[in-house]
Amino acid sequence: WVLEQLAAHQAQATFFCVGDNLRRHPDIARAALAAGHRLGNHTQHHRSAWNTPRAAYLADVAACEASLAIGYQLLAASSSPSVLGEKPTANSQQLTAETKLFRPPYGRLTWPVLRQLRAEYRVIMWSLLTRDYDRDLAPERALRLTLAATRPGDIVVLHDSQKASRSLRFLLPRLLAHYGDLGYEFATL
Repeated sequence: WVLEQLAAHQAQATFFCVGDNLRRHPDIARAALAAGHRLGNHTQHHRSAWNTPRAAYLADVAACEASLAIGYQLLAASSSPSVLGEKPTANSQQLTAETKLFRPPYGRLTWPVLRQLRAEYRVIMWSLLTRDYDRDLAPERALRLTLAATRPGDIVVLHDSQKASRSLRFLLPRLLAHYGDLGYEFATL
């Protein structure tokens, strides 16, 4: 559904993926890459760096990277018009050359972990959380707050999860339509 909404509004996005979800839904990752979207590392199990020993956290990041690599390999192996129904994209042809992206779950990192990650990743935070994960926040209110706070160049976070599903389904098409009408472009990082 998210990919369909993005396509309908000619919008590109970067998806920070949890490795467990990549392994459960490789078809979605493959479709996102084939459509020109970008994937980033969000750890294998969505753990907080504040509550996880450094070695275990970095192993979780590495496990997610392995899950991402499997998705890239699957796309490269299947990126023919007969399999995907479309031609390979620039993303699918330059997967290994791209800078690796990382976003920490909950936005939480420790300084030692951040120093190690920066050697291999571009660590990406956000400028605006929609709070789509907050079940106590009505989707209509989340939309009003997001519209009032969004500025050009913002990195806006939405979550494609069970917990956020109700708000995501309300927010995404409305945000895409509103900002598309204002002439905004939606791009990958």
